Amino acid sequence: YNVYLSKTIDGKTTVLSDTLELQVKPLKEQSLKGSEYEELQEYWNDLSELHAEISKFKKELKRTYLKVKAFRRALSRADKSDNDLEEDIHTLMKELQDLHKEVYGSPSKSEIGEKDKETFSSRFNKVYRSARNNTYGPTGNLNKSLATAKKEFGIVGSKLKIIINETIPAIDKRLKDIGAPIIEGIE
Repeated sequence: YNVYLSKTIDGKTTVLSDTLELQVKPLKEQSLKGSEYEELQEYWNDLSELHAEISKFKKELKRTYLKVKAFRRALSRADKSDNDLEEDIHTLMKELQDLHKEVYGSPSKSEIGEKDKETFSSRFNKVYRSARNNTYGPTGNLNKSLATAKKEFGIVGSKLKIIINETIPAIDKRLKDIGAPIIEGIE
C-alpha cells in the first residue's frame, strides 16, 4: 500500500508528509494454511469484477423489460394494427420472463418458501458471501461453484445480448413502420 498523512480543517485538506510504501504483515499465524496473499487478492478481484458484470446485467434486464412493456403500449396506439408484431412482442416478453426466472428463480416458489433450483445469481451470492468472510482463500467447493456460476451467467448473458442487439431494434423499427408513437426515456 502507499500511504501519506494529511489533515482536514474546515473542508481544506493539507498533506503533511510524503507518500510512503507500507507492507502489511499478519498479526498472527493462521490456523489453516491458506492461499498466498497475491492469489487471494486476485480471487477477490475476480469476484468483484464478476459482481459488477452481474449488477450491470440485472440493470439491463430490467431496462429491457420496461422497454418491451412500452412496446406493448406503443403498439396499442399505432396507426395500423399488426398481429404478427403483437405476437412477436408477446413472445419477447415471455423470453424476458424466462430470463428473469433463470436469474432470480421462480417468483411463485419463493413467495411460499419452496426450494427452487440454483440460479447463477444465488450460486454467485453464496460464493461471494463465503469468500468475503474468510482469509484463507477459496476452497475447492467455492471454486467449483464460481466456475458453474460463471458458465451459467455466460449463457444467460448471451441470450440477453441477442435480445438487446437484434430483437429489440427489429421490433422498434417495425413499430415505427406502422406509425406507433416514439418511445422516450427508456434507453
